[in-house]
Amino acid sequence: RKLDANRHVSEASCGDPLSEKAWYQYHAFIEIAKHKVRFAFGRGFYVDLHGQSHDPRIQLGYALSSGNLSCTNKRLNRLAYISRSSIRYLANYGCDYTY
Repeated sequence: RKLDANRHVSEASCGDPLSEKAWYQYHAFIEIAKHKVRFAFGRGFYVDLHGQSHDPRIQLGYALSSGNLSCTNKRLNRLAYISRSSIRYLANYGCDYTY
């Protein structure tokens, strides 16, 4: 079975009790990690990395269009693309978003 922890537990687990248990354990782990990071550092940055079924690569480049992301790595490594990425913005300016 597959588990998509980014979806609501009922959809993520497809009614499978073991998948549902794994969903709750995953989210409990994330909450514990958030509290530990806040205690140790005041704030942190969480990135949910996972693959896509339509593409075998992990895509990390928010604020770039799908057309941009289909470019070669050589092209994407140019400053014109790097400077537009929201990941670059976070690296430069941080984030005050709290949830």
